[in-house]
Amino acid sequence: MATVTAHTAIDTVTTYLDIPMGGNTGGAIKTPGATGLEDNTAWLSGQGAAYSAGVAGYPGSLTPFTATNEQGTNKPVSGLRMISVRARATATTAKFAVNAYNTDFSRIYALINYTNETDTDEALNAAATVVSHETGELTFTVGGANDFVLLTMIVG
Repeated sequence: MATVTAHTAIDTVTTYLDIPMGGNTGGAIKTPGATGLEDNTAWLSGQGAAYSAGVAGYPGSLTPFTATNEQGTNKPVSGLRMISVRARATATTAKFAVNAYNTDFSRIYALINYTNETDTDEALNAAATVVSHETGELTFTVGGANDFVLLTMIVG
């Protein structure tokens, strides 16, 4: 299935949280306020430097090799992000597409939270109904048009 590139019945999206995930890997895609991460690929070179606690080298032993890594087509990134957004549904069924939110994303790996912010008492009428990992789309229902929902998910 193809990546979905447009929201359906959503007219407002506000970002509350956008955290790169991937441990100590450099090169996170378009990380807000993280100057320099995009060039942090030295950890991929196999020079086998001697370990010096907290300063340099590799803990344990590493057989040196001559490969190096430079930013290019195959960037050494996980690309996973945890995002939390507030979206307004203009109909009782709406679809949030991660690719429409940010073109670097194409998949939803986990939905962590869905809350109908406008009408929290509509628990039986508001729900995330389908999470399509392969298309990067989250379908949800709300009790009434123009309800705001809070979505927190892991995307990539």
